[in-house]
Amino acid sequence: MTPETRTKYEALYNKHGMSAVFEEASRDGITDHEYCKSCECLVPQIDHECLVCGQETAPLKIAIDSESVNIYADHGEDKEPDHIVYWHRDEWVEDPDVVIPIANAIRLFYEDPDELVRLVKSIKPADEWKPYKERCRHCVCLTDKGGANWRNSWYCDELNKPICEVEDCPEELSL
Repeated sequence: MTPETRTKYEALYNKHGMSAVFEEASRDGITDHEYCKSCECLVPQIDHECLVCGQETAPLKIAIDSESVNIYADHGEDKEPDHIVYWHRDEWVEDPDVVIPIANAIRLFYEDPDELVRLVKSIKPADEWKPYKERCRHCVCLTDKGGANWRNSWYCDELNKPICEVEDCPEELSL
């Protein structure tokens, strides 16, 4: 990326925010988005450099085999990938209901990777999760629809219900 381009997008971000960078990049014909660890989302990029923050970006990739499903940002052979989601065979053998969020994640990887990253980012970090059997099988589908009452603003897209009506919520938002 040229210094002029970097300066242009940096000034745009500082004045108008992230959405303005996305809009300008689209007007400029920049449609290639990659994962930026600093921004925690897919961002417009040039030469693996985030137009929002200037940090290194990496393409999202998926690896599916008989042992695991892994969606990750690939920084090359010499660097460790950023795992977006990962499941091992033992998880779906122990609890077949885990196949539903796996299938949803695979579908989103191909159809709407921005939404996949947004949903994963909205879920608590793995070290804060309760054991899987106590979690809702629709956990990857929680979305914030806004509103003053948080219990009514979080919806399960699979069930199309406010989270307060979902009996087995992973975040204990249902009452």
